[in-house]
Amino acid sequence: MFKITFILFLGTLLLNSCNELENNNLVKDKVNSEIDNSFNLNEGNLLKDVNTYDSEGFINALIEIPTGTREKWEVSKKTGQLELNTKKGKPRKIEYLPYPVNYGMIPNTLLPKEEGGDGDPLDIIVIGDPIPKGTVVPCRILGVLKLLDKGEQDDKLIAIRAESQYYDVNNIQELDSAKNDLTKLIEIWFTNYKGPGKMVFQGYGDVSEAMHLLELSIVKN
Repeated sequence: MFKITFILFLGTLLLNSCNELENNNLVKDKVNSEIDNSFNLNEGNLLKDVNTYDSEGFINALIEIPTGTREKWEVSKKTGQLELNTKKGKPRKIEYLPYPVNYGMIPNTLLPKEEGGDGDPLDIIVIGDPIPKGTVVPCRILGVLKLLDKGEQDDKLIAIRAESQYYDVNNIQELDSAKNDLTKLIEIWFTNYKGPGKMVFQGYGDVSEAMHLLELSIVKN
C-alpha cells in the first residue's frame, strides 16, 4: 500500500514540476537576483567562491539536481563547476524514479573522512517545488538524513528554503505533519535509487545534530 502511495506521490510531483521546468531560465534569473548579484555562477568556483552562510545567516544550498528530474549533475571537485556526470562516455541518469526533492551541496564544506565521511562537499536536500540547477538558495536546516554508502557516511542535511510556504516548519516531526510522512518517502527513495542494499538508512538526526555536522564540515581557510 505504501509503495502505491509513493508512486502516486511522485506522479503528482512530476506533473506539478512541468511548468516550473519549462520556465527554468526565468525562475533562475529571478531567484539569483534576490540572493547575490556579485557572484557569477558560470565563471566562479562553486565549491570555494560561494559562502556557506548568506548575509542574513541562512545556509546557502547550491542546487545540482531539481525535484522531478533524473540527470545526475554535480559540482566537480576539480573545476568547481556544475557538470553533467558521465558513465562510459554517456550522460548519467538515475535508473529509478526521479528525485522527489531538490538535491545539492553546501559550498565551502567537505564531509571529513576522519569523521567517517566521504571527503565530498556536504549534501543537502531542499524540500519543495523544483529549483533550477545552478541556483543558490538560502535555506533553514530541519535535520539530517543519515546514510551509509559502501561503509562511508553519506549524510544529507534536510532543509526548507527561506521563502517556502512551509517556512514555519521547524524540524523533522513538524515536516512529517505538514507533508504527510514525507521523510518515509525520502527514506525509500534514497535507499533504493542505487539498487537494493547499496545505501543503508541509519535514521534521522535533529536540528542540533545537523548543525553540528555542518560546523564539522566547513572548510577552514
